[in-house]
Amino acid sequence: LARCDRTELGLLCDKYIEEYLSGVKGFSSIRNKYTDFLLGRISRSLKDVVVHVANEISQSEFKPTACELKIGEEGIPLEMKHSNGKIIFSGSVDRVDEYNGYIRVIDYKTGSRSFKLPDVLFGLNLQMLIYLYALTRGKGVNDSTAAGILYQPAKRDINDSGLAMNGLLPAEPSLIEAMEKGTNGEFVPKMTVTKSGSIDSRQSSFVDPAVFGEIFDLIERLAMKTGDELLGGDIRINPVDGRESAACKYCDFASVCGIENKTAQKVPAMTNKEVIEVLEKGGEESGS
Repeated sequence: LARCDRTELGLLCDKYIEEYLSGVKGFSSIRNKYTDFLLGRISRSLKDVVVHVANEISQSEFKPTACELKIGEEGIPLEMKHSNGKIIFSGSVDRVDEYNGYIRVIDYKTGSRSFKLPDVLFGLNLQMLIYLYALTRGKGVNDSTAAGILYQPAKRDINDSGLAMNGLLPAEPSLIEAMEKGTNGEFVPKMTVTKSGSIDSRQSSFVDPAVFGEIFDLIERLAMKTGDELLGGDIRINPVDGRESAACKYCDFASVCGIENKTAQKVPAMTNKEVIEVLEKGGEESGS
Protein backbone atom coordinates (compact mmCIF):
# COMPACT_ATOMS: atom_id res chain seq x y z
CA LEU A 1 0.00 0.00 0.00
CA ALA A 2 1.05 3.61 -0.56
CA ARG A 3 2.23 5.69 2.35
CA CYS A 4 -0.54 7.38 4.28
CA ASP A 5 -1.39 10.99 3.43
CA ARG A 6 0.16 13.20 6.11
CA THR A 7 -2.24 16.10 5.51
CA GLU A 8 -5.31 13.91 5.90
CA LEU A 9 -3.95 12.28 9.05
CA GLY A 10 -3.05 15.72 10.44
CA LEU A 11 -6.61 16.96 9.94
CA LEU A 12 -7.95 13.89 11.70
CA CYS A 13 -5.60 14.51 14.62
CA ASP A 14 -6.77 18.12 14.88
CA LYS A 15 -10.39 16.95 14.83
CA TYR A 16 -9.97 14.43 17.63
CA ILE A 17 -7.84 16.76 19.73
CA GLU A 18 -10.62 19.36 19.63
CA GLU A 19 -13.25 16.71 20.37
CA TYR A 20 -11.25 15.60 23.40
CA LEU A 21 -10.68 19.16 24.67
CA SER A 22 -14.37 20.00 24.32
CA GLY A 23 -15.07 17.28 26.85
CA VAL A 24 -12.61 18.63 29.43
CA LYS A 25 -14.67 20.65 31.87
CA GLY A 26 -13.45 24.20 32.36
CA PHE A 27 -10.74 24.08 29.69
CA SER A 28 -12.44 26.64 27.44
CA SER A 29 -12.36 29.20 30.27
CA ILE A 30 -8.57 29.00 30.67
CA ARG A 31 -7.67 28.59 27.00
CA ASN A 32 -5.28 31.28 25.78
CA LYS A 33 -2.32 31.78 23.46
CA TYR A 34 0.03 29.98 25.84
CA THR A 35 -2.16 26.87 26.14
CA ASP A 36 -2.58 26.90 22.37
CA PHE A 37 1.20 27.03 22.01
CA LEU A 38 1.56 23.99 24.26
CA LEU A 39 -1.21 22.20 22.38
CA GLY A 40 0.61 22.95 19.15
CA ARG A 41 3.75 21.23 20.42
CA ILE A 42 1.76 18.20 21.57
CA SER A 43 -0.14 18.16 18.28
CA ARG A 44 3.07 18.11 16.22
CA SER A 45 4.42 15.23 18.28
CA LEU A 46 1.14 13.33 17.96
CA LYS A 47 1.04 13.81 14.19
CA ASP A 48 4.59 12.52 13.75
CA VAL A 49 3.77 9.37 15.70
CA VAL A 50 0.40 8.83 14.01
CA VAL A 51 1.91 9.13 10.53
CA HIS A 52 4.71 6.72 11.44
CA VAL A 53 2.34 4.15 12.95
CA ALA A 54 -0.05 4.46 10.00
CA ASN A 55 2.81 3.89 7.57
CA GLU A 56 4.02 0.91 9.59
CA ILE A 57 0.59 -0.74 9.58
CA SER A 58 0.01 -0.02 5.88
CA GLN A 59 3.14 -1.90 4.78
CA SER A 60 3.02 -4.75 7.32
CA GLU A 61 1.40 -8.15 6.96
CA PHE A 62 0.67 -8.01 10.69
CA LYS A 63 -2.61 -6.20 11.32
CA PRO A 64 -4.10 -4.85 14.56
CA THR A 65 -6.85 -7.08 15.93
CA ALA A 66 -7.32 -5.39 19.31
CA CYS A 67 -6.44 -2.15 21.11
CA GLU A 68 -6.62 -1.56 24.87
CA LEU A 69 -7.34 -5.27 25.28
CA LYS A 70 -8.14 -6.08 28.89
CA ILE A 71 -6.30 -8.88 30.67
CA GLY A 72 -8.00 -10.20 33.81
CA GLU A 73 -11.52 -10.63 35.06
CA GLU A 74 -12.94 -8.02 32.65
CA GLY A 75 -11.21 -9.46 29.60
CA ILE A 76 -8.95 -12.40 28.86
CA PRO A 77 -8.57 -14.26 32.17
CA LEU A 78 -5.07 -15.08 33.38
CA GLU A 79 -4.40 -16.98 36.59
CA MET A 80 -1.34 -18.89 37.80
CA LYS A 81 -1.28 -21.30 40.71
CA HIS A 82 1.18 -21.40 43.54
CA SER A 83 1.42 -23.80 46.48
CA ASN A 84 -1.41 -22.25 48.52
CA GLY A 85 -3.58 -20.45 46.02
CA LYS A 86 -3.38 -18.51 42.80
CA ILE A 87 -2.26 -15.17 41.41
CA ILE A 88 -4.78 -13.27 39.27
CA PHE A 89 -3.23 -10.97 36.67
CA SER A 90 -4.84 -7.83 35.28
CA GLY A 91 -3.76 -5.20 32.81
CA SER A 92 -4.39 -3.64 29.43
CA VAL A 93 -2.56 -4.39 26.17
CA ASP A 94 -2.08 -1.29 24.03
CA ARG A 95 -2.20 -3.20 20.75
CA VAL A 96 -2.37 -6.80 19.53
CA ASP A 97 -1.34 -7.65 15.96
CA GLU A 98 -1.87 -10.94 14.15
CA TYR A 99 -0.66 -12.54 10.93
CA ASN A 100 -1.36 -16.12 9.81
CA GLY A 101 -2.00 -17.19 13.40
CA TYR A 102 1.08 -15.43 14.79
CA ILE A 103 0.56 -12.93 17.60
CA ARG A 104 2.65 -9.95 18.65
CA VAL A 105 2.09 -7.37 21.39
CA ILE A 106 2.88 -3.65 21.06
CA ASP A 107 3.17 -1.08 23.83
CA TYR A 108 3.28 2.69 23.25
CA LYS A 109 5.88 4.50 25.35
CA THR A 110 6.17 8.29 25.71
CA GLY A 111 9.47 7.79 27.54
CA SER A 112 12.55 5.97 26.33
CA ARG A 113 12.37 2.23 26.84
CA SER A 114 14.59 -0.52 25.48
CA PHE A 115 14.04 -4.19 26.08
CA LYS A 116 16.95 -5.98 27.72
CA LEU A 117 16.67 -9.76 27.94
CA PRO A 118 18.81 -10.13 31.13
CA ASP A 119 16.12 -8.23 33.07
CA VAL A 120 13.66 -11.12 32.76
CA LEU A 121 15.84 -13.39 34.91
CA PHE A 122 15.12 -11.04 37.82
CA GLY A 123 11.40 -10.76 37.10
CA LEU A 124 11.81 -7.32 35.49
CA ASN A 125 10.51 -6.08 32.15
CA LEU A 126 7.99 -8.93 32.09
CA GLN A 127 4.74 -7.01 31.58
CA MET A 128 4.65 -7.35 27.80
CA LEU A 129 5.80 -10.95 27.94
CA ILE A 130 3.04 -11.77 30.42
CA TYR A 131 0.53 -10.23 28.00
CA LEU A 132 1.98 -12.34 25.18
CA TYR A 133 1.73 -15.38 27.47
CA ALA A 134 -1.94 -14.59 28.13
CA LEU A 135 -2.68 -14.45 24.40
CA THR A 136 -0.84 -17.67 23.58
CA ARG A 137 -0.14 -20.30 26.21
CA GLY A 138 -2.70 -18.75 28.54
CA LYS A 139 -5.41 -19.45 25.96
CA GLY A 140 -4.14 -22.94 25.26
CA VAL A 141 -2.46 -21.83 22.01
CA ASN A 142 0.93 -23.27 21.04
CA ASP A 143 3.97 -21.25 22.11
CA SER A 144 5.13 -21.20 18.49
CA THR A 145 2.46 -18.59 17.70
CA ALA A 146 4.32 -16.00 19.81
CA ALA A 147 5.69 -13.40 17.38
CA GLY A 148 7.28 -11.13 19.94
CA ILE A 149 6.88 -7.90 21.85
CA LEU A 150 7.65 -4.37 20.69
CA TYR A 151 7.87 -0.94 22.29
CA GLN A 152 6.64 1.85 20.00
CA PRO A 153 8.04 5.33 20.80
CA ALA A 154 5.05 7.63 21.24
CA LYS A 155 6.74 11.00 21.24
CA ARG A 156 8.16 13.26 18.57
CA ASP A 157 11.55 12.28 17.17
CA ILE A 158 13.59 15.41 17.88
CA ASN A 159 16.98 13.70 17.63
CA ASP A 160 16.48 12.34 14.12
CA SER A 161 16.95 8.83 15.49
CA GLY A 162 13.76 7.47 14.00
CA LEU A 163 10.63 6.02 15.57
CA ALA A 164 11.45 2.36 14.99
CA MET A 165 10.15 -0.06 17.59
CA ASN A 166 12.44 -2.17 19.78
CA GLY A 167 11.77 -5.36 21.68
CA LEU A 168 12.18 -9.11 21.34
CA LEU A 169 11.30 -10.98 18.15
CA PRO A 170 11.65 -14.55 16.88
CA ALA A 171 14.68 -15.09 14.63
CA GLU A 172 12.53 -16.08 11.67
CA PRO A 173 13.41 -14.05 8.55
CA SER A 174 10.01 -14.69 6.94
CA LEU A 175 8.19 -13.32 10.00
CA ILE A 176 10.39 -10.24 10.22
CA GLU A 177 9.89 -9.64 6.49
CA ALA A 178 6.12 -9.81 7.15
CA MET A 179 6.56 -7.08 9.75
CA GLU A 180 8.68 -4.81 7.58
CA LYS A 181 9.29 -5.15 3.86
CA GLY A 182 13.03 -5.02 3.27
CA THR A 183 13.78 -5.27 7.03
CA ASN A 184 15.75 -2.02 6.99
CA GLY A 185 15.01 -0.99 10.56
CA GLU A 186 12.51 1.80 9.85
CA PHE A 187 9.67 0.15 11.79
CA VAL A 188 11.07 -2.92 13.61
CA PRO A 189 14.65 -3.76 14.65
CA LYS A 190 16.94 -4.02 11.65
CA MET A 191 17.57 -7.60 10.63
CA THR A 192 20.92 -8.78 9.26
CA VAL A 193 20.97 -12.21 7.66
CA THR A 194 24.13 -14.32 7.43
CA LYS A 195 25.26 -16.18 4.34
CA SER A 196 23.56 -19.31 5.68
CA GLY A 197 20.21 -17.50 5.69
CA SER A 198 19.85 -17.19 9.48
CA ILE A 199 19.62 -13.97 11.50
CA ASP A 200 22.95 -12.74 12.87
CA SER A 201 23.17 -14.02 16.47
CA ARG A 202 24.84 -10.77 17.59
CA GLN A 203 21.56 -8.91 17.16
CA SER A 204 20.02 -8.84 20.64
CA SER A 205 16.48 -8.14 19.41
CA PHE A 206 16.15 -11.61 17.90
CA VAL A 207 16.06 -15.01 19.60
CA ASP A 208 15.27 -18.55 18.56
CA PRO A 209 11.44 -18.92 18.59
CA ALA A 210 11.73 -21.65 21.24
CA VAL A 211 13.07 -19.04 23.70
CA PHE A 212 9.57 -17.61 24.11
CA GLY A 213 8.50 -20.97 25.53
CA GLU A 214 11.45 -20.85 27.93
CA ILE A 215 10.40 -17.36 29.04
CA PHE A 216 6.81 -18.55 29.54
CA ASP A 217 8.15 -21.34 31.77
CA LEU A 218 10.09 -18.72 33.74
CA ILE A 219 6.95 -16.61 34.18
CA GLU A 220 5.14 -19.60 35.66
CA ARG A 221 8.02 -20.35 38.04
CA LEU A 222 8.24 -16.72 39.15
CA ALA A 223 4.47 -16.57 39.74
CA MET A 224 4.62 -19.63 41.97
CA LYS A 225 7.67 -18.30 43.82
CA THR A 226 6.13 -14.84 44.30
CA GLY A 227 2.83 -16.25 45.58
CA ASP A 228 4.57 -18.56 48.05
CA GLU A 229 6.84 -15.77 49.32
CA LEU A 230 3.99 -13.31 49.83
CA LEU A 231 1.85 -15.77 51.74
CA GLY A 232 4.95 -16.83 53.67
CA GLY A 233 5.42 -13.28 54.93
CA ASP A 234 8.60 -12.56 52.97
CA ILE A 235 8.69 -8.75 52.66
CA ARG A 236 12.44 -8.21 52.50
CA ILE A 237 13.64 -4.90 51.08
CA ASN A 238 15.58 -6.15 48.10
CA PRO A 239 15.21 -3.88 45.05
CA VAL A 240 16.99 -4.72 41.82
CA ASP A 241 17.92 -2.15 39.20
CA GLY A 242 17.29 -3.21 35.63
CA ARG A 243 19.87 -2.72 32.90
CA GLU A 244 18.32 0.66 32.03
CA SER A 245 15.82 1.31 34.83
CA ALA A 246 16.39 2.15 38.49
CA ALA A 247 14.06 0.20 40.79
CA CYS A 248 13.50 3.04 43.27
CA LYS A 249 13.47 6.01 40.88
CA TYR A 250 9.75 6.74 41.16
CA CYS A 251 9.00 5.06 44.49
CA ASP A 252 7.03 7.18 46.99
CA PHE A 253 8.38 5.15 49.93
CA ALA A 254 12.11 5.41 49.21
CA SER A 255 12.70 7.68 52.21
CA VAL A 256 11.14 5.29 54.75
CA CYS A 257 12.15 1.85 53.53
CA GLY A 258 15.82 2.15 54.52
CA ILE A 259 17.27 1.77 51.04
CA GLU A 260 17.59 5.40 49.97
CA ASN A 261 21.29 5.68 50.83
CA LYS A 262 22.27 2.22 49.66
CA THR A 263 23.19 0.90 46.24
CA ALA A 264 20.65 -1.55 44.91
CA GLN A 265 21.65 -4.77 43.25
CA LYS A 266 21.84 -4.37 39.47
CA VAL A 267 21.03 -6.86 36.76
CA PRO A 268 24.43 -7.96 35.43
CA ALA A 269 25.46 -7.43 31.83
CA MET A 270 24.80 -10.68 30.01
CA THR A 271 24.61 -11.70 26.39
CA ASN A 272 21.41 -13.23 25.05
CA LYS A 273 23.25 -16.53 24.80
CA GLU A 274 24.13 -16.44 28.51
CA VAL A 275 20.55 -15.57 29.46
CA ILE A 276 19.15 -18.38 27.33
CA GLU A 277 21.56 -20.87 28.92
CA VAL A 278 20.15 -19.93 32.35
CA LEU A 279 16.57 -20.23 31.06
CA GLU A 280 17.24 -23.65 29.59
CA LYS A 281 18.52 -24.83 32.98
CA GLY A 282 15.27 -23.71 34.59
CA GLY A 283 16.84 -20.87 36.53
CA GLU A 284 16.11 -17.26 37.27
CA GLU A 285 17.84 -14.41 39.09
CA SER A 286 21.06 -15.02 37.19
CA GLY A 287 20.90 -18.74 37.79
CA SER A 288 19.93 -18.81 41.47
